[in-house]
Amino acid sequence: MSIALCYDKTKDKLYIGSEIGNNVLFVSHEEKGYNHNRPQFPVPETNFSIKIESNFKYGNRAYLRASMWYNNIPLFNFQNWLNCLNCKLLYFKVEPTPEHWEELFTKIIEIYKYRDSWNYNSIFNGLNALNDALSHPEEITVCNSPWLNPQTPWKEPLSILHLTRKFCELLDNLETLKLNEVNLFKEILNSICIKIMPLIITTYKHLIQKQQNEEEASHNITTYISGFDEKFDTLCSYLKHTNQLRLFFTNL
Repeated sequence: MSIALCYDKTKDKLYIGSEIGNNVLFVSHEEKGYNHNRPQFPVPETNFSIKIESNFKYGNRAYLRASMWYNNIPLFNFQNWLNCLNCKLLYFKVEPTPEHWEELFTKIIEIYKYRDSWNYNSIFNGLNALNDALSHPEEITVCNSPWLNPQTPWKEPLSILHLTRKFCELLDNLETLKLNEVNLFKEILNSICIKIMPLIITTYKHLIQKQQNEEEASHNITTYISGFDEKFDTLCSYLKHTNQLRLFFTNL
């Protein structure tokens, strides 16, 4: 049975209802494969818009997700972001089966309700989670998707590379997230930089040394080095912009 995401203009409220009525914004479905869902659509007479995408029964590429914007600014998902390989800041994902439409609609309703403070609170929690993880990188557990159980704790260098990639994703969205406009966020970002740069440099030097000492570098070592290489430009650009290039020479 289909359910619908609905909007009551008189109460300024999103809710889950039946697929019949003037208040319907989006109706669930069970169509397999990539579905050309309705493109980004607004909540009527508000500055809030939604895009819902589905791809059922398509193996590892299956998804059921939503993206949202408020005042033309994306609303970001830091929930499970740090410990999930396949979680991106722009998407709010649920398990990709038709049985989870209600979960996705419920998440959209929650975000709409707290839209004015959503990004601020999410960014604050996300930055703190990353900052805390960098104090104990050997304890981080990672899963492929948020509905799966975390794996065993990741060891270095994999844990450092994972945290580096997450930090670079943050840096790539700095302007959109307006992080530099909030002093509290600046302080946490500085703390993250101070922690992560020595970890990256020490890990990278260790990998290079190990590669040189082995006649044939293992595939994992080569992959780790490549992973750090591709992120150095992002890190260097941010450190230069914030006058923190000295951190590149920490622990040399």
